[in-house]
Amino acid sequence: MLLKKNSTAVVLLAHGSSDPNWKNPFIELAKETLREGGLRKVSLAFFELEKPSLEDIVAKLHTEGEKNIFIFPVLLANGYHLKVDLPKRLKILSEKYPGLQFATGSALIEQLNVRKSISELIKQVTFS
Repeated sequence: MLLKKNSTAVVLLAHGSSDPNWKNPFIELAKETLREGGLRKVSLAFFELEKPSLEDIVAKLHTEGEKNIFIFPVLLANGYHLKVDLPKRLKILSEKYPGLQFATGSALIEQLNVRKSISELIKQVTFS
């Protein structure tokens, strides 16, 4: 799928936590992405333990008439959720909503700029 800012809805997909404050940075990330990214629509969803779920957000986007959805995983590494869970859920969603086109990003650690940022942060640690 060719992603176009004016015709693709972006879903930031995070893990989820039972800690009620855990999701606050992700809420801010979604707001910042919408405000600064020049994107038309940015939503936040969670794999588990939080609402809304990916399924909730996709249903909402479908109801709003969206056709193209880019799912950006906000997970550090490619584990079970990205290798097994997400493909299985997308298969079910594609069958339920045949008119929707889905594309997904990769884990954050796969992004060179993220690895460099982490490396720089580690270098800044002061050791005694």
